[in-house]
Amino acid sequence: MRRPPAIIVLLAASFAWPPNVQGARRFLEEGWPRVKGRVPDARLRLVGKNLPDALRETARRAGVAAVGHVESMEEEFARATVLVVPLWVGVTTSAASGTTFWRY
Repeated sequence: MRRPPAIIVLLAASFAWPPNVQGARRFLEEGWPRVKGRVPDARLRLVGKNLPDALRETARRAGVAAVGHVESMEEEFARATVLVVPLWVGVTTSAASGTTFWRY
């Protein structure tokens, strides 16, 4: 029997903006454990410029890939199954994400 592809969750942001860092940290601490509880094989990638060391360490402790800057976001979006935009303040989610995609 063929194994289904891994669920790859992408959190893509410019981490120079403090609400993005706060949202990512809150997702790592509160949301990601819930996802892993239901989908143990899921993998999370934090991708974007200016990923702070403290957030890298939080991600490492959670077993998350803290990738940081990449040359091609297009490749990251193509690889991802789900996009997470954990903003708690500021603009609406649709304005913040800027991109909607579907992969099956």
